[in-house]
Amino acid sequence: MPSDVVISDDRLEMKRFFPYPRDLVFRAWADPDMLAQWWGCRETERVTAEIDPRPGGVFRYQMHMSHGDMTYEGVYDEFIEPERIVTRTEMGAGTEYAFTSTVTVDFKAVEGGTEVTLTQVGLPPMPDCGNIIAGGFTDAFDKLEGLMTTV
Repeated sequence: MPSDVVISDDRLEMKRFFPYPRDLVFRAWADPDMLAQWWGCRETERVTAEIDPRPGGVFRYQMHMSHGDMTYEGVYDEFIEPERIVTRTEMGAGTEYAFTSTVTVDFKAVEGGTEVTLTQVGLPPMPDCGNIIAGGFTDAFDKLEGLMTTV
C-alpha cells in the first residue's frame, strides 16, 4: 500500500494505512526484536536495535548493508503507548552536514486498522534529502506491512 508523502523545506510528512490493530502496529515500533525485522531501506540486510522506550530513554539502530553500516541514534522525547512516539536525533556534529531532527510518529485507530503519520522536522542539509528519506521510510513501511502479515 503506498504512503502519502509531503516534503517542504526541512519537513517530511508521511501517512500510511495499515489494516492491523493500533496496539500491534505500535508494538512493532516499541519491541526491539520486531523493529529489527522491518527498519531500514530495501538494501538493509540486518538491523541491530537497542531501545529504552520512555521519555529520556535512548535508542540506537544499526543498519548493516553491503556497502557499509549506518547508525541512527537519539533520545525519546515522548513515548505514549499506543498513540505517539517522538524522538530527537543529532547527527554530523562538527561537520557541514550537522543537523538536529525530530521525528513524531502518531498512531490513530481508524476503521479497519491504523493510520500512521510520521513527521520529520529537520532534514539533513543535503540535496534531495527529503526524497531520499521518504524512499527509505517507504521501503521500511513496506517491510513493516510484510511483518504484520506474520504476527
